[in-house]
Amino acid sequence: MKVTIQNRNVDLGEQTNESIQRRFDYALSRFAPRLRDIRVRLTDLNAERGGIDKQCSVEATLTPRGSIVVEVRDSDVGAAVSRAADRLARRLTDEFERRRDLRRVDETRTG
Repeated sequence: MKVTIQNRNVDLGEQTNESIQRRFDYALSRFAPRLRDIRVRLTDLNAERGGIDKQCSVEATLTPRGSIVVEVRDSDVGAAVSRAADRLARRLTDEFERRRDLRRVDETRTG
């Protein structure tokens, strides 16, 4: 699972990049065989004005096909990243359970 981090108007040091990488590795490691890559986009929507303006958009590309996108806004980049990782993990759990259930229904119809 490859995690790519892009930022726009957000000052990230090397340590922050590493902590973002670790956060997504921790939250999504159980899904790693079913994920092609993770693209994290961090944006400061209001730049210098402050407020709840840090956005973390995450797109997970699934194997063999499909993708899931989540977006979170917060006043702190770290909090937005953490909430996005948790939300993506829940969405992936739901998606893979849905796929498993569809496979079971398909097997009962053909078998």
